[in-house]
Formats: sequence, structure tokens, C-alpha cells
Amino acid sequence: LNAVSADEKLPAPLPGRRIVITPHPGEMARLCGCSIADIKAGREEISLDYAKKNGCIVVLKEHRTLIASPEGELWRNTSGNSGLARGGSGDILAGMLAAFAAQGMKPLDAALCAVYLHGAAADRCAKRKSETAMLPHDIQRSGKNIERQRKIIRQKKNGKTEKSAKSDIKKQRGKIRSKAMRKIRKEIWKRSYNEKIRKKNCEQRYQKRIWKNRGI
Repeated sequence: LNAVSADEKLPAPLPGRRIVITPHPGEMARLCGCSIADIKAGREEISLDYAKKNGCIVVLKEHRTLIASPEGELWRNTSGNSGLARGGSGDILAGMLAAFAAQGMKPLDAALCAVYLHGAAADRCAKRKSETAMLPHDIQRSGKNIERQRKIIRQKKNGKTEKSAKSDIKKQRGKIRSKAMRKIRKEIWKRSYNEKIRKKNCEQRYQKRIWKNRGI
């Protein structure tokens, strides 16, 4: 952050790539060379101006996180709560964003999805543990439950009850796990079998060498 804030502009990315930054107001203040109060007073204008100037996507974390694009578009996130104001929560957001981008999503789409789902996971976590007690690793676990709930809602639309939808998801998971276990067992058996053959061949070669040396 010190190295980047010393320059007027962010380092240029590779051709066809785009930088996504996820600063909180303190970090944004250092990047822009102003105070935190200035950032909070003009969050929208500063985010858009920085995104346009540097050709990057700005995810300014705060209550109602802002996402600004270099094209002048601005989004305000509606999910999330004060439980996210803990060290490590931003790392989970960055990890989610990178995971979406690595799967082929456009940087802007990855940022929008990551910010919303990060907040939605925090909201679910707060219901379970409260905003005071929740920790970053709890948010990660709640994120997995969002995907599960999405599948249940999808199956409910097809006319199934919540109980039968949950049952179908469990069966599907069981099939995936058993298939994975069969594959693992097969691979272990194959390796152990190959190891036995290799040892047998080594013993045979060693035996032949001994016979040859003895003139047998």
C-alpha cells in the first residue's frame, strides 16, 4: 500500500486484464492522499474518480459497500452487517472475488457477486451467532449454506416440499461422495498393484544378476 500510494497511478495490468482493489476507508485515504473523513464524506465521487483515473474496479468497503467501474457505473451493496468489521473478513471477500474471476467471470461481475454473497453469508451467520460473536471463518461456512439454500428454493419451484428437496440434495451429495471414494480406492489399488509388479520385476532382475555372476 505504501509503494502504490507513492505513485500517482496504479501499475498498469497486462493487456486485456483489469485490476480490482478492495480498500476500506483508511486504505482509500492513503491511496488518494486525503483524510478518512474526506473519503466518508464523498464516497461515491471519490470511488468513481479513482476507478476512471486508474482504469480499475474499486470496491470501497464500508456500511453499504460501493463498487465503481472505469466506465462510470456505480453499485451500492445492500447485504452485510457490522459483524464484517473484523480483521480477516476482507480476506474472505478477496478470496471469493479471486475464485469467481479464476472461473472465467468478468472482473466487474466477479466483484459484484463476491460483495453481495459475502454480505449475504454474513447476514446468515449473524442470525446463527449474532453480529457480536461471529468470526470470519463462520462467514465462510455460512457461504456454503447459501448455495444449499439456493438449490432448495430451485427444487421448491419444481413443486417439491422443503423436506423432499433437502432429502434429494443429501442423496445427490452421497452419490458424489461415493463416486469420489470409488475413484480414490481404484487409484490406490492401481498404485499398490503397480508397486507390487515393480518390486517383483526388481527382485527377478536382481535374481538373474546373481545367477549370472555365479555362472548358473
